[in-house]
Amino acid sequence: MEFIARERATKEHKFRGEEEVIRSLLALDTSPQQIRELCAEAFMTIDIKDGSETREVEVSAWPITAGSVLPSYLSRYAEEITEAKHDPRFPRCDVKLRPTNLWKQLWFLSRALAGAVCGISTRTALNLVGSLRPEEVFAGSRNAKPARRHRRRIMPKQTRTRK
Repeated sequence: MEFIARERATKEHKFRGEEEVIRSLLALDTSPQQIRELCAEAFMTIDIKDGSETREVEVSAWPITAGSVLPSYLSRYAEEITEAKHDPRFPRCDVKLRPTNLWKQLWFLSRALAGAVCGISTRTALNLVGSLRPEEVFAGSRNAKPARRHRRRIMPKQTRTRK
């Protein structure tokens, strides 16, 4: 019975996050104070019924995994994020016209945030991490390629002359 109780207590519940949060974070006119306000609302409390019991559980209001430190880092480095959005290399094309730009903007800001956490400028962080996204890096790496089959070399017969 203890095993069943433990399993029910650790059961994962998935909730859809608010996609408007991402759009407002990526907007060029969002101020650092607005970013901090969004980060304060990153988690919400909901009631979950488990049989006859009702529990209050804190879940993410954003489409991120539980226990993520992203809201705290975004809040702490809000000024650097707003500066990064005004960098000349930030993809500015409207996401409605080019939906793939959303991923490019997220990748750009994630590299800028990594640089801010490490205490380096956005430009340096972009150069150090590079423009390839993680899945593209793996696709070009040696680990993504199939293992080579080694050919057995056939040695030509060597002719020896005996004296």
